Amino acid sequence: FLSGGVPGGVLLLLFFLLTVNLSLQFLAASKLMDHNLKRRRQLTYSLLILLIYGILWIQFRPPLPRQRVVALPIASQDGLIPLEGSAFRLPEYLQQEALNNLTNRYLMHRWQWLLEAIPADSVKEPRAWISLARRMGALLIIESRKRDSRLEYRIYNKDDKTVSAWFVAEDTLNYRDLLDNLNEKLDIFENVRSVSHSEDRFLKAEALIILGKSEKALAVLHNLDNPQAQILRALIHFKKGLKIRIDREKAKYVKIQNPEFEQAKKILQSLVKNRQDNVQVAYLLGRIAVQEEKYDMAEVFLKKALIDDPTDARVYYALSFLLPARLEDLGYHKRTEVLEKALYYDPAFRDAVYELASEYYLSGTGTATGHGTTSAIRAITKYLKIRQGDPQILALLGSLYIKTNRLDEAQSIFTQLLQRFPQDSNLNYDLGIVFYHKKLYEKAIQYFRKAIKIDDNADAYLYLGLIYRDLGDPEKALHNFRERVRRRHGDDDTYAKEAMQGIRQILNKPVTESSGNAQ
Repeated sequence: FLSGGVPGGVLLLLFFLLTVNLSLQFLAASKLMDHNLKRRRQLTYSLLILLIYGILWIQFRPPLPRQRVVALPIASQDGLIPLEGSAFRLPEYLQQEALNNLTNRYLMHRWQWLLEAIPADSVKEPRAWISLARRMGALLIIESRKRDSRLEYRIYNKDDKTVSAWFVAEDTLNYRDLLDNLNEKLDIFENVRSVSHSEDRFLKAEALIILGKSEKALAVLHNLDNPQAQILRALIHFKKGLKIRIDREKAKYVKIQNPEFEQAKKILQSLVKNRQDNVQVAYLLGRIAVQEEKYDMAEVFLKKALIDDPTDARVYYALSFLLPARLEDLGYHKRTEVLEKALYYDPAFRDAVYELASEYYLSGTGTATGHGTTSAIRAITKYLKIRQGDPQILALLGSLYIKTNRLDEAQSIFTQLLQRFPQDSNLNYDLGIVFYHKKLYEKAIQYFRKAIKIDDNADAYLYLGLIYRDLGDPEKALHNFRERVRRRHGDDDTYAKEAMQGIRQILNKPVTESSGNAQ
């Protein structure tokens, strides 16, 4: 706090105070200055230095963090949140009102991001939404519920203290009274505008896409051909395209197209041509360009999306895949800075924390106590306080523990995850790696074989080959190495290359040496 944004901070202040006072002390001790004069000048110079520092502190003081506002979906009369577009009408309206219209004190958290972070079995429970909002540190929570033909809503803060008692609106489509109430009490919006409502069917389709129910979303969009429906169809194609694996090494020499991306681009480019594009169109075209490694095009679209909506965490996440040199005009010099910005806007953004923790680790020394490792673990720990028990991020933490030789902690994480997901091939594989590094080969073999049994886990064959090679059984080692090579994913498959190296080492090994090792 004392340093503020002043270059050198409080250390600079202490340096000047110490220098001036020691200099005056030296002059007095050398009889070059009277002691009374020394004391007066000590006081004068110290006050002058403090005054100058105070001015600098005010000048360079970083802005106060903006406070998060969360608008919950509208609960029905039974107290539950229905998976209908009408439930998301109010938070969507507030988001549109907030776009480039919030005062500097606040930021509006988006209902789409909340829905992504809510456990699937708790989507209908308002308490789950409220609990998540509080764990993210939301300052204000707007809760609403249907009562017959009326809409009731209230505003309360993170300490559950009511800012506004239940307020009744006779018109469930008119939120002007709520906006006036918010501004009167909290001064949230720069101006209270009249934004258009999104249609309920589009909101329902978007919610279904977020929940991974693309076919149901397509059914909702059936026979609709306006721009919003087309954008949602493009979003479905984009999400399907992310699941298609492309051999990038092979793609350098042979043109390989992702059919889902091609469908998405066809829709989006038509919208651009007809001047019906918006921030979503620019974002999706930018994300596709990143996936296709067309970074010049990605830079253009993503920067356009950022200009149109400078608070979208997903845009910052997409920008993080560009080289830092492309982002210097935005004020970013490292990939971690862009990912940190994404998490500032959405602290429950799983993909961003995964990339940030990985980037921290890779930029460090790889040691257990190095800055990169500790930063990665700190980012993961902060995230897990929000999305408790997230298996993907817990697995990442377990992998970091393996890399830093904290094998007992890694074993604990993967054992707990396997109790929740016993048929998960990757978790069996990860626990096998833990036991491999502990040289508990029998247990490692058990988990690698189970991973293979579940879904023919290709990388488990590599580790079985390494184990049998270490145990002095070249025949089983060769068998497993060859099985891994047969399952190679493409020319850039590093594990397949390692398996081929293992095959060459065994085949080129003298028989006498091999026999000696087998003993």
